[in-house]
Amino acid sequence: MEYTKIRLDFKYGPKNRFYRVVLIKGNPDLFKLSIMFGTVLGATFEHCFLITCNNRKIKYVMAPFMEDPLPGYNYIRKFHLSDLPDNFVFEYDTGDGWDFTCKKYRKSIEYKSNKNIILLEGAGQGIWEDNICSLYALFEGDIDPNFDGEDAEKGIYKPWNFPVDKYSDFDQPLILEDENELLNEECEFNLDEVLKNEKEYIKQSGLSLDNNGQFYNSRLKNAILNVVDEQIKILPYVKDVYERLKSKKGEEKAKEAIASVLVVYIYDMEKKQLNFDDSEYKKRLEVL
Repeated sequence: MEYTKIRLDFKYGPKNRFYRVVLIKGNPDLFKLSIMFGTVLGATFEHCFLITCNNRKIKYVMAPFMEDPLPGYNYIRKFHLSDLPDNFVFEYDTGDGWDFTCKKYRKSIEYKSNKNIILLEGAGQGIWEDNICSLYALFEGDIDPNFDGEDAEKGIYKPWNFPVDKYSDFDQPLILEDENELLNEECEFNLDEVLKNEKEYIKQSGLSLDNNGQFYNSRLKNAILNVVDEQIKILPYVKDVYERLKSKKGEEKAKEAIASVLVVYIYDMEKKQLNFDDSEYKKRLEVL
């Protein structure tokens, strides 16, 4: 099978103290790729993740970030490994500091395996969920590696997702055979769970995909439709148009048609710096 070699380095730690080198089969979408990255790094997916590139001007993000997307945001499931440049950043628990610089090697590798991900080498126990301050303290020498307790005053706690006796356990060597034995099964389990939650979020929040694979903000749409509802109640000529269209297209399509006229009319008014004119609005509605 053909694989892509990728190296992930913890961005804020000493070189070669916390990294992974993996092989990725085929051309997975970036949601699945992120699940593989997070799994091999020991994440439990209690938090969101994203991928950034081109000096962070482009971000591939999960659904919650697409409700009010900033410039450069793209929905992560609509893009693939082949869309990424040679260098990018994987971020887990976004904003907390679990950032990994990633190097994608251009030359593909032929490897006799059917596994989706293979760990080639690495160092560092993994992501200490909700406990990055303790890892920073370890890296900066503020914790005695042989310390086996906790220090609430300094914010030093043991992670809940890895067994830690002494803090030096973070640097125990990885046993590649053991790491790879269940890695793919763990990736598939995490993918199923996180994707199920992602789809449920999309359903509950009302986010929809357009034909170009980009999200539009349904809250804006709902706000405009709410205005149309109010107009139907208080403006007889809007109600008349609505009743006529409803008999032909149904309630939802009728309201959407009125909303489209309303938005264009408001835009024209703003452009010409005019006040709302009932007669002009009524005239535009009559062409529906």
